[in-house]
Amino acid sequence: MALAPSLASPLTRAWLEVPYWKLSPNLAPFIHVSTILGYGFPTARYSLLIQSLAGIRVPVLFNIDRELVRSSAPVLENLYDVRYRISSSSREFPPHLTLMPTGGTWGPAWFSSEIVGVNTFPELASRLKESAAAGASGPKSRELVVVSDREVPSDLASRTLSGLCGSSSVTSVDYRREEQVLGVRVGTAADCPLTISTNYVNHLIAETGPPGFERLETFPSYGALLGIWVPAHTRDIRIRAPVSFPVWIRLSQALGALLLALGLVAIKNQKKLARGEGHG
Repeated sequence: MALAPSLASPLTRAWLEVPYWKLSPNLAPFIHVSTILGYGFPTARYSLLIQSLAGIRVPVLFNIDRELVRSSAPVLENLYDVRYRISSSSREFPPHLTLMPTGGTWGPAWFSSEIVGVNTFPELASRLKESAAAGASGPKSRELVVVSDREVPSDLASRTLSGLCGSSSVTSVDYRREEQVLGVRVGTAADCPLTISTNYVNHLIAETGPPGFERLETFPSYGALLGIWVPAHTRDIRIRAPVSFPVWIRLSQALGALLLALGLVAIKNQKKLARGEGHG
């Protein structure tokens, strides 16, 4: 968007306070804006985070309604880099949009100098809301992980971090749309945990940049975000989602092609027989 070039990055998000009249949840992609609302099928951890922050027991399985997360907005703005509010008082189409900043966020990526384990998502939500209410930035430097999550390494919360992690920094975050790769440039003199403001899924691959590509350890951070264990002196990190198809899909494709070829041969033979019978 011209009013906010930073919204070109999928990691920079906005609240949509626009009447959903014609495009409904599709309004965000229509105006090329990323939002944490309207996920058709949210990831399980993201659903649990929203559910726990809202204090409800019913699982959030479909579209995330903005009313559901309104009370948790300060927490989500920090975690998901929600920098703007987009509103419109008109029901005209296309809508005339007004852009307003939400205030400071933690950015698209950040290092932490301490790792603290919590047992459940409700406990995580409680800590995040308490810190947000107090106006504290503690959770940014104090990474929270749900130790009962099987994707969280068993020793993660007990790892002793170097004091140098406090001075580790993220220089830039660059999404290369053509390659479907997220590039992160960092500076760290010690092994430190990094959080990316995107949802964790276990098929995401994080690796050091060129010249050599070394796969890095990933885990759920703050319950739902992507956490990366970054070795000392790492400079470039790239994050990608490899595209792979199960063997049964490849076999079905091959079988389909074979059946199509056999069908075409059968049709051709039938036509030849029909012509032969006509001549007879």
